[in-house]
Amino acid sequence: YVKAVAITPNGKQVVSASWDSTLKVWDLHSGAERFTLSGHSRSVEAVVITPDGKQVVSASSDSTLKVWDLHSGAERFTLSGYSSEHSRWVGAVAITPDGKQVVSASDDNTLKVWNLESGAERFTLSGHSNWVQAVAITSDGKQVVSASRDNTLKVWDLHCGAERFTLRGHSDYVQAVAITPDGKQVVSASGDNTLKVWDLYSGAERFTLTGHSHWVWTVAITPNGKQVVSASGDNTLKVWDLYSGAERFTLTEHSRSVRAVAITPDGQQVVSASDDNTLKVWDLHCGAERFTLTGHSSYVRAVAITPDGKQVVSASLDNTLKVWDFHCGAERFTLTGHSSSVRAVALTPDGTQVISASDDNTLKVWDLESGTEIARFSGDGELYCCAVTPDGVTIVAGEASGRVHFLRLEGV
Repeated sequence: YVKAVAITPNGKQVVSASWDSTLKVWDLHSGAERFTLSGHSRSVEAVVITPDGKQVVSASSDSTLKVWDLHSGAERFTLSGYSSEHSRWVGAVAITPDGKQVVSASDDNTLKVWNLESGAERFTLSGHSNWVQAVAITSDGKQVVSASRDNTLKVWDLHCGAERFTLRGHSDYVQAVAITPDGKQVVSASGDNTLKVWDLYSGAERFTLTGHSHWVWTVAITPNGKQVVSASGDNTLKVWDLYSGAERFTLTEHSRSVRAVAITPDGQQVVSASDDNTLKVWDLHCGAERFTLTGHSSYVRAVAITPDGKQVVSASLDNTLKVWDFHCGAERFTLTGHSSSVRAVALTPDGTQVISASDDNTLKVWDLESGTEIARFSGDGELYCCAVTPDGVTIVAGEASGRVHFLRLEGV
């Protein structure tokens, strides 16, 4: 398995981390493997790159982190303060914005703060009573927020290592944490079917976003940062006011799980994709359903909106993609050619081409204006995901075998 991936700040290289105990560094222009970083004795669970793009930090289930020189591939040093007798897994890692410190999270219920220049451990952050699942650092580099299986979050002072406060209130694992761009609020998501919004200055819980009766599958924030949209296995979406925590409205017309959600660039509309074989377009101002996009004959698992906000592309387990006119909801055409489920969809930055990845082992490139297939790539196994680089030339596809393919369009 390839468990994690990071891209250098200049966009020229990719580093992947695998359960085969190695990392690999790839050239994004040619797709060539530059070198393999070998040294861990067990799976590599997480990887981050320093802001200057010169070093890689990897976290492993062998109870260590390693710091690597990205130019030569040499191992600089190992961060080995964890005891393998008590810890099997270092599964999350973050780097401060200045690139001078690393924070790691482990199943020994602690976080550790390391000096990235010397490799010395500065201090251990102890207090959680179960695995630490996720970690985030504020944009000013002064605080760390950790999320744990003990159902809590903790906020720590990065200067001295002191625990500022514990955020209590979730009744199940805290799976994910996000900090708002201004560094003033934290949003947590839990297996208890809720989201919580916390004041990062005081540690007070501002409010709980409750109402879902099943796990929240995905969440999106409007471009202005004022609203949150959540999608759940309870067949609904909810729109929340991020200032007050009030539920503005519930979008309740889907008859099965809502799996994906996308917000238009102007922040005024939401598109949801569901296991009921439909997509729905909603007005974010009033919560009204504008229309339903019907035509797929199986689950809709992915959705993308063109940069100009005029078209929607959906991917389905019925082996097709559909292109819809966002203004009127009409289906422009169906992209047929895959012989098995389409799992992922991506759009080139200029919005002229569609990339699809399928269980039929192929990736296809389509012209969005005509609906014609431009190119295809065949892998050895199912292709589960795809992405396009910002220049719109290189396509990256993930295969069930563990391979990551780097593809470039030629003569187009």
